[in-house]
Amino acid sequence: MPLPETLRFSTERLLVVPVSEEHIADLLAVNGDDQVTRFLPYASWQSHDDGLAWLARMRALAESGSARQLVIALRETGQAIGTLLLFRHDEGSRRI
Repeated sequence: MPLPETLRFSTERLLVVPVSEEHIADLLAVNGDDQVTRFLPYASWQSHDDGLAWLARMRALAESGSARQLVIALRETGQAIGTLLLFRHDEGSRRI
């Protein structure tokens, strides 16, 4: 079963919303830092275009129904401060 298209929730301080192009500028500050991305499966972003290429990959995952990329933003300002990727649970891949 595919993941829901619109996943949104909030806390007192944070918003978690689907990623969109409006988040790319904020995420460039995060994903452009080699210390932040050193364990990620892609190189640090060097430009806005790198962010757009990443967004295209995340949209392709969403369209396949296998994952959803979400943004963690400050509730007060809406500034994106990070991301999280939800994967579809596959019972056959479960490990104890």
